Amino acid sequence: MGILDGVMASPAIEAPDVHVNFDAAPAPMAATPASPPAGGKRPKFVKGDKLYGLELAGDNWKDKSQWKPVYGDDFIKSYPDMSSDTAALIKGIANYELPPGSQRGGLGSPEVQQLLSLAKRYDPNFDAKQYKVRQDFLSELNNKSAPNTMGGQLQVMDNASQHALAFDKAAHALHNWDIPYAPASLMSLVNKMASGGNREAQGKADQAQQSYSMEAPKVVMGGTPNEPELNAQREISDPYLPDRYTEGAMKDFAEKMGNRLGSIQTKAKRVWGPGGMPNGTMLISPEGAMAMHMLMRKYNSKADEAMDWKMLTAGGFDPKQIKEIQAPPKPTAGAQQIVIPDEIKGIIAALNAADKTPTNAAKEN
Repeated sequence: MGILDGVMASPAIEAPDVHVNFDAAPAPMAATPASPPAGGKRPKFVKGDKLYGLELAGDNWKDKSQWKPVYGDDFIKSYPDMSSDTAALIKGIANYELPPGSQRGGLGSPEVQQLLSLAKRYDPNFDAKQYKVRQDFLSELNNKSAPNTMGGQLQVMDNASQHALAFDKAAHALHNWDIPYAPASLMSLVNKMASGGNREAQGKADQAQQSYSMEAPKVVMGGTPNEPELNAQREISDPYLPDRYTEGAMKDFAEKMGNRLGSIQTKAKRVWGPGGMPNGTMLISPEGAMAMHMLMRKYNSKADEAMDWKMLTAGGFDPKQIKEIQAPPKPTAGAQQIVIPDEIKGIIAALNAADKTPTNAAKEN
């Protein structure tokens, strides 16, 4: 017996032009059992029943216009005579996992043409002419062996964006001071001492900075960073620097991420067309997409507006589910009570005095 025995004998059905003798048809994939009318019995077909790739959408099974196509697993289950081997073949071809012509008589054989037709009905976006291109895309997507591969870069962006969002929130929560003309190292020291009374906030900031500084360079550099690049990232992601430093680092990160993700999205849409990728195929996780969206909404809004988050996450994330995102409020002079040691006060006073020298005044004018 051939692999398609039974299926090939099934009627070719293309709704709404249904060519099948339902009176002689086998039992369907039944919907939730309906209660038979008083004194009667269940009709041959009831609303929700599925047979040969169709589902009864109304109450009159004899009206062919009420039979509508079904796809995916419902399509497979609607064939009462389809073997598990045939179902696996159809799914494999429709998902670009199995070459349609291998060991089955070549692409021109009736058996392969029937398989291609069934794959198209399983997934209407299936295109045999684009098989090689789409299969190559999925291979790249599944290759996560290095940060510079498409799959690896998406995985890196997914992880790094979640760490970046945590770092952005933790650093802003410290309400760091911005000291005019002070070097970054001094501002970091002053702010770390000033926030010393809030160990919990410091702990969150230190942990977020450590995780973010390890992942961010892979996005910014587009590959595996070396030790000097990691050290440079640690310096610019110091959580005790003023907000402008954090925001500068986040903006650079969001721009690089937006460019890379935008390029991959453009490639995906070119390869797969308006129908999209196979069901369930995600480029990024819903959690990663949420973090990316929140960062880009704040630091790279143009890129965020161009993202098709539904396509990227296979419908797992929709920005409409998130409340309005606002930048953290800027601290006022009296927003927190900080205690600065006398020796640090002296340095700050000297820096402020230097700010009033004729040279600096001339610079301002």
